[in-house]
Formats: sequence, structure tokens, C-alpha cells
Amino acid sequence: MSGFVGVIAPVTTVMFDGPLPLMVLFMGVGYLAIGGFSLFMATVPSETIPPTHVATALGFIMGVGELAGGFAGPALAGIASDVFGPSSAMWIAATLCICAGLLCLMLDETAPRVLERHKRMIVSSPA
Repeated sequence: MSGFVGVIAPVTTVMFDGPLPLMVLFMGVGYLAIGGFSLFMATVPSETIPPTHVATALGFIMGVGELAGGFAGPALAGIASDVFGPSSAMWIAATLCICAGLLCLMLDETAPRVLERHKRMIVSSPA
């Protein structure tokens, strides 16, 4: 859901030409999506892999994020801005937020299955 909410900020930046307080409000709501990033960058991987590999996985995720978002992303957005105009960087950000939202819809909640498995183990264990 945070990916879809994140579309609000870049689209507001490009499309909205209203009063400044309303624009700031829309952008503020859109940037609330940043709070959801910690869920799929840390919590989800931490719950889905063995505990012995959590630090390595989180380091890998953060490293790829830094390379893609801090190095390649701005370069590609700059090239797109030169070719298609200054607003293209915001459209790229909105598109990536939609992609993140769609990918988040494919996540499976593992906790209910784990709880059900533990219940079955407790019931079937000899007392």
C-alpha cells in the first residue's frame, strides 16, 4: 500500500498548480509512504530467511538500494530529464512507486501459516 501512496508526491509535484498549503499537504501525504519502506527492506527479509543470513541479506538489500537509488537512478533520471523534459524524473518516481506497490501485493503473509503449524505440532505432540 505504501508504494501506491508514494505516487501522490511526485504526481502532485508535476500536476498540481494550486495553493501552496494544499500542495504541501498532498506532498506530505505522499511522502508518508517512505515509512513503509522499512517493512519490505528489513522486516520482510528478516522474517523470510534463516536467522544466520539476516545480516548478509539486509546488507545486500541496502547495497543494491544505494547503487540503484543513489547512483544509477539519478543518472538515468537526469538523462531522461534532458531528453523528455524536467518532469520526467517525477514520472519515473511515480512509475517506480506503482511497481513497488504491485510487487508488495505479491507478498505472502507467513505468520498465520507459522502459527497454524505450531498449533498442529502442539496438538499432535504427546502430553
